[in-house]
Amino acid sequence: MKPHNTDVSVTRKTAQALTILAAFFWGTSFVVIELGLEVINPFWFAQLRFLVASLGALVVVLLLKKQIDRNLLFSSWIWLLGLFNALGFLGQFYGQTMTTATKTALLVNLNLITVAMLSTVLLNERFSKFKVSAVGLAILGVLLLTTNGDLAQLTRGEFIGDMFALGAGFFWAFYIVFNKKVITSSKIDIISLTACVMLSTTVILIPFTILFGGLDPGVLNIGYSGLWFVIYIGIFCNVVPYLLWTFGLRYLHATASTLLLLTEVLVAAILAMLILDEFLTLFGIFGGILIVIAIIIINYKPKNYGSK
Repeated sequence: MKPHNTDVSVTRKTAQALTILAAFFWGTSFVVIELGLEVINPFWFAQLRFLVASLGALVVVLLLKKQIDRNLLFSSWIWLLGLFNALGFLGQFYGQTMTTATKTALLVNLNLITVAMLSTVLLNERFSKFKVSAVGLAILGVLLLTTNGDLAQLTRGEFIGDMFALGAGFFWAFYIVFNKKVITSSKIDIISLTACVMLSTTVILIPFTILFGGLDPGVLNIGYSGLWFVIYIGIFCNVVPYLLWTFGLRYLHATASTLLLLTEVLVAAILAMLILDEFLTLFGIFGGILIVIAIIIINYKPKNYGSK
């Protein structure tokens, strides 16, 4: 039994490392999106991101698996995941036209609280009464972060952008929990799953892009800088981290995985300061701290916590 336990421990440590690495890449995406939105329409940016991501994922599948799993591609679960994923990215990209990369990273990661609550219902993970207080703490943190202590901010553009970012996190919470349910309920190949979700997300984004992004040929005149933003974010903020995160999620609780994703907020904040000269106010910093504390509380598991 001892070798088996050691193997499990190594696997979990590897899964944790892969999840943190995925969070690093995702953390860079907030700054890249902020820069890219200067030259690219937000809806087309999201569409192009997933077009590149889908092509990249298909190449990986064809190289390693020779063919895509058609049964998986037509699974209703894949399209449900694609829907939540698409709605999340639409909220983030549009929201970032009105708010900052740092605030978006913090607000999006509030999905970690929603994940913990959803996991109690869908994945049978425990949710203690003590953690209910974390929800109130998170709400206070969001209020301070988005208003800077001035309630007049509630009617201004940046607050609206904050709410879109918050909504993006809400949709991704469902994506995380359902993704966990899919990969633990059957022996699905992670690489094929990633590729199929990329494809379904790309297809679902099309009507939103046409409706809100328009079909004016000028909208795709993004230049070389825009092209590099799209390629980077499609490959290194989609294909690579999704593969790393999904593999790690197979060996971790959904809440444990999302707790490690807090690395994403730190990476985004540091890069935003260095590249975009973004700085939070004292109210914003305090609100961000409350949000992080709430996330840690709600995802904390004592040593005697029983795994399912």
